[in-house]
Amino acid sequence: MITLRRPTELELLRCTRNQSNDALSYQEVGETWGAMPANYFHNEHAVDLGRGEACFAAACENLQQGRCLQLPWVSLFRDGPLFVGQDTAIVARVMRVWTLNCCRVVDVRSPTKTDGGHCFSFAVGTLGRHIMIGEERFTVAFDPNTEKVRFSIRSFSRASSIAAGIGTPVIRYYQRRFVDSVARAMQQDLQATATSG
Repeated sequence: MITLRRPTELELLRCTRNQSNDALSYQEVGETWGAMPANYFHNEHAVDLGRGEACFAAACENLQQGRCLQLPWVSLFRDGPLFVGQDTAIVARVMRVWTLNCCRVVDVRSPTKTDGGHCFSFAVGTLGRHIMIGEERFTVAFDPNTEKVRFSIRSFSRASSIAAGIGTPVIRYYQRRFVDSVARAMQQDLQATATSG
């Protein structure tokens, strides 16, 4: 969907509900967690957020609430708390128009005793009407040995059609801009939290 103005929250909700019966457009579900599949473009970006369990808890809260994904030019919309199977919408301003594409949450990994409580992660996968095919994962990880907290974004994707393929260079530019912007937003939010605290 392409519009000249930013879609309203009601329009985003309507979009996700209209595509709730759509299937995922790819088979390699969850593979952003490990080795990513061949025949896709891979994008990986990671930044250090700080040290300590307080930093980790703040970063997990940010990601759970999706604050780092609410930017002036792009945002991830979801209705309610995060869960597997939840339909979401990605709205982005590309040049002078707004694009709207729907995804589905395909994996959520919360800090648990089984993994030492050192990671929070979720992944979204594209639905059939999305301009791209693939998956993107957002992860906050805590290293108990160094106490470093790290935020990473990993994705694999390819164009869903010949028309989308023609625009691939532009799409790749915005994908790189997206991960840079989200990572920066996470860093700035944690810095502001640390300062106010």
